[in-house]
Amino acid sequence: MKIGTRIKILPSNELDNIGLMPLAGITGIVMQAVHNREGKLTGAWVRLPGKWQGEREWFIPEVSLSMF
Repeated sequence: MKIGTRIKILPSNELDNIGLMPLAGITGIVMQAVHNREGKLTGAWVRLPGKWQGEREWFIPEVSLSMF
C-alpha cells in the first residue's frame, strides 16, 4: 500500500474494538502504511476528508482498508 492511495474504511471487529466504527464508510488517503516485524501490513494512518474527534489522521486496521 502506497502513500496517497485512496481507501474506503470498512466495518470490522478490529475497528469496533478500537472505538472507530463511526468511521466506517468514510473515504480517506493513506499517509503511512504500518507493517509488523515480518513485513505484513497491519494497518495505515489515514487522512480523513474532515476532522473526527478533533483529528484528521487515524490508524485504521488492515482488515478495514479497501482500496479503490
